[in-house]
Amino acid sequence: SPHTPPVAPLKNSKTLSTTICVNSIPYTVIRLLGEGLHSRVYAAYDPRTGQSVAIKVVQNLESNDSHEHLKIFFKEIHYLTKLQPHNPYVIRVYNHEYDSKSQTGKIVMETGHDFRFMLPLQAPPNKKKMTNAQAKYYWYQMVDAVALLHRHGIVHSDIKPENFIMTQGGQLRIIDLGLSFRLSHAQTSILRPFAGTPEYMPPEVCQIQNGQYSRQGRASDIWAL
Repeated sequence: SPHTPPVAPLKNSKTLSTTICVNSIPYTVIRLLGEGLHSRVYAAYDPRTGQSVAIKVVQNLESNDSHEHLKIFFKEIHYLTKLQPHNPYVIRVYNHEYDSKSQTGKIVMETGHDFRFMLPLQAPPNKKKMTNAQAKYYWYQMVDAVALLHRHGIVHSDIKPENFIMTQGGQLRIIDLGLSFRLSHAQTSILRPFAGTPEYMPPEVCQIQNGQYSRQGRASDIWAL
């Protein structure tokens, strides 16, 4: 289609790549969905089944001394795979791998629409806002999603509309567990470095400057909601 954005090449690649292989399975790339400091997310599909997927590619994972990005990648994989059978609101993961030679991690996930983008589109025709019933429908899913995370001892730490996707069936899924952390049921909070999105942080965390530590816990996710 002439309106389809061109596929962005993988970072450090000189040629345009239209295939991403994960565990020897070639996925056909359609377009770049978004990118961050160390990662890119591509819309793709599995040519064996025709299934649409999103592929998160994280590069230069061992570029710093502490291997912090590598730890975050493996932590996210661990949490996502652990939660698959227990939390229907966590994004579905189909495949993943880490290539130590290229220092690249890949996660193949279900695809969906950015919930922040989709929110205003849920309003009925000729209305500016969604109905109360619609608001309750999505609110229930968001609250239930976070409650299930907490039940399994995980705090998300960056709850916001952009960290949910909406599937074609209208179900919400939590994404991006890179800032998440474990918290036992006996604990209410732990000291952690400043991280997250200021607009959704509780006041006591907002007062902390970058590089400093603050107490964060399940209450932080609830405030963000």
